[in-house]
Amino acid sequence: MLLVVSSPLRASGADSVRVLVLKQNAPQYNQVLRGIRDQLKHDVRTTFEIDTFEVAQGRAAQAPFTSEVNYDLIVSIGTRSFEVATRNFPKKPHIYGMVINVDSTRIEEVAKASGNGIMGVSLLGKPSAYIDYARKIQKNLKTIGVIYGDDKFNPYLAELQTEARNSGIRVITEKVSQKREFIDKFEAVISSGIDSFLIIPDFFVYDPKLLEHVIINTYNRGIPCIAPSESFVNSGALWAFKVIPDDVGTQIAELISTGVLPSDRKIEYYSPSSIAINVTVAENLHLKIPYRVRKSATLIDLRRQNEK
Repeated sequence: MLLVVSSPLRASGADSVRVLVLKQNAPQYNQVLRGIRDQLKHDVRTTFEIDTFEVAQGRAAQAPFTSEVNYDLIVSIGTRSFEVATRNFPKKPHIYGMVINVDSTRIEEVAKASGNGIMGVSLLGKPSAYIDYARKIQKNLKTIGVIYGDDKFNPYLAELQTEARNSGIRVITEKVSQKREFIDKFEAVISSGIDSFLIIPDFFVYDPKLLEHVIINTYNRGIPCIAPSESFVNSGALWAFKVIPDDVGTQIAELISTGVLPSDRKIEYYSPSSIAINVTVAENLHLKIPYRVRKSATLIDLRRQNEK
C-alpha cells in the first residue's frame, strides 16, 4: 500500500522519502497508521512514499525482509513490530510508537549500532500532563507517591519530579528490589501523608494482585489513585489517561516531519488529549471534578454499571 504526501523533510538531498511502516493487523495499530497518514497530508513540501508491512501475530518467526527498496526511514507500531524492525533494519533511522515500556538502554545500543538514530513515542503519559491534570482534579495537591523497581524509569521519574517541583508539588518515590518488599514500601508511602498515588506500568514491580492491593488500599485510605490505563479506572482507580491511537499516529507523524535522522532525544512521551474518570470514586473521596475536566473526559459511573 503506497501513500504519497508532502512534508518539510529532506532525505539526502532527495525530493521524496521512502518510509516503511511495520505493524500488526489489529484495530489500534491500523488507527495509528491512519493518524500518521492524516497528519502528513497537511505538509506541503517534501513527498513521502509510505509502504506498509504486516508483522506476524504472536511470537511466530518473522520471515526476513527481501525488499530491494532502499527505505530512508523505518516506522514501527507496537512492541512486536519494534523488535522486528530493529532486527531486520539495524542500520536504518527508526521511529517507533505504541510501546509501553521502552528500555532506554536497549534503544541507546540500537542507535549506536545504526549510527543513524532511533526515537519514538512511548505510551507513558507526559510527566507535565500528569501534573497538569492532577492539579486540576485536586486543587490542594502537594504530594504524589510512586513505587518502582526498574531503573529504566529513572529518567521518567526525574522529569516527573522536575515538573512537580515547578508546580510546588513533591513526588515521593520508593524503589523496590524484590516484589516481597512492595507491601512494606507501599505502606510507608501511603502513611507519609501523600495526597495522591501514581501507578506507573513497571512490570518488574506490579502484578495483578499488587495492582488490586494498591487500588483497594488507596481507596480505603481516602487517597486518589492515578492509574496507567483506563481499565484500572473501571476497577476503582480515580483516573487515567485515555490512549487514542489516532493521536499516537499524529505524534509519530510530527516526529517524521522533523527530519529523517531522529534527534538526540530517544523517547517522546505520549501527549494525552483526554482522561477517564471514575465519578463514583471521586464522589466517595469527596472530590468535585471541575467542569472543564469533566466535559472532555470519559466518565465511569460504577453505580450505573451495577444497575445493568
